[in-house]
Amino acid sequence: MLSVILTILSKEFLDLITLMWILLPCGDETGLSKTIRLNQDEMKPCIIGSAPPEEFSGCSVTIPSPQVSEIHARINYKDGVFFLTDLRSEHGTWITDIEGKRYRVPPNYPARIHPTNVIEFGSTKASFRIKVTRSVPRISEKKGEQILVKV
Repeated sequence: MLSVILTILSKEFLDLITLMWILLPCGDETGLSKTIRLNQDEMKPCIIGSAPPEEFSGCSVTIPSPQVSEIHARINYKDGVFFLTDLRSEHGTWITDIEGKRYRVPPNYPARIHPTNVIEFGSTKASFRIKVTRSVPRISEKKGEQILVKV
């Protein structure tokens, strides 16, 4: 009986865990010092560029580098995975996988991205590592608000 209760509690706890996909700046010219959280809403992609659109429903990331086109690439979430699409940028978009193999993302063709991949926008100086963290909502004793706790 106790093992059944623990199994149910474990499943309920696992259902609360949220996987957060983030981009960590790892190049010299990203112009960013903080991480970027990728949105897991299919209707809110992330646009990366040197001058991305201001009025946009998703997130936009500005990288002030001459190697980064105004509207360089898009990261979107679909069917539980993230895809990176080069938007016909002048200097290209690259993915380096866990084995160290570097691939150019074909223009207008979504490429699936994975945790630990490194994405380069135009050059290695404007690069980001993909990291996935787990967090669980915790009810605060004050006011019953939700806060995220890294596990």
